[in-house]
Amino acid sequence: MAKKKKAEEKQMYQRPDGLYESIRMVDGRRVAFRGKSPREVNKKILDYKGKIERGMTFLEVSDRWEREHLPTLAANTLKGYTPAILRANEHFGSKYVKK
Repeated sequence: MAKKKKAEEKQMYQRPDGLYESIRMVDGRRVAFRGKSPREVNKKILDYKGKIERGMTFLEVSDRWEREHLPTLAANTLKGYTPAILRANEHFGSKYVKK
């Protein structure tokens, strides 16, 4: 048990402001997890990994697409796409895209 605790301590450190921090590589990016206790940091890491595994919901993808592409569409294209986007959001909104 002592070895496990040492390994956890190496992965996490306490910052000068009192917060605990652990920096992990996730999908090739460095992600910092911070909390008031090591338990809180570990919970945030598990929540983040679960979110990555589940993926994005249809509504999140749709919102991102709308922010990126709607401003570039012509007026008539926008007129045709808007009702379809609303129907798709109603039907698939909270479902995960990976499923």
